[in-house]
Amino acid sequence: MFHLRPLIITVTSAIVAAIIGVLIIIPAIRDIRNLNARIHTQRQALEMLYQRGQNIRTSSAEYENVKKDIPLITSSFLTLGNELEFITALEAAAAEIGVQQTINLDTAQNAPAEGAPPESVSRRVLLRLDLEGTFAQLIPYLQELEAMRPYINILTIYVANASRSSLLNTSPSDEETLSYAPLLKISLTAATYWRPSSLKP
Repeated sequence: MFHLRPLIITVTSAIVAAIIGVLIIIPAIRDIRNLNARIHTQRQALEMLYQRGQNIRTSSAEYENVKKDIPLITSSFLTLGNELEFITALEAAAAEIGVQQTINLDTAQNAPAEGAPPESVSRRVLLRLDLEGTFAQLIPYLQELEAMRPYINILTIYVANASRSSLLNTSPSDEETLSYAPLLKISLTAATYWRPSSLKP
């Protein structure tokens, strides 16, 4: 009888320990693992948020750096629908200097693709100018063209009937020299950039 009591106590203790292990320790271990997984997931989410914050700060700094250039970029575009205004400005510049000019503005080129809303697409439009005048007239005209507010990117330029080197110092105000100066013909192709009026600032 006395020999059975320690055995009963041992068996009972083992059973109680097993019950405690099943009911308390194993669920606690499972909860700890789940908590660890949630902490890991939240840490990854925080790292992503931190990285996004860094990206936002970097983007904001980059925007501040280019912000001053936005008016210049904006003024480089012409507005679709104002083609006549642009052509009139070219004609006025040529008339003021005395250059004969033929303008071909190919606004039908690079039309928006089928299905694309035309009011949301900026376009590159080719401009061809055929000019005739003296060297002393054409150089100021080309300088005027370069100084115009919209960006005109000259792609090709062809000059015919090259003048003598003595004309390099000809002044447009010297009418006597100008009347005897040989004429030059220039054909140039340039790219102009147009945006819809809906995008006008």
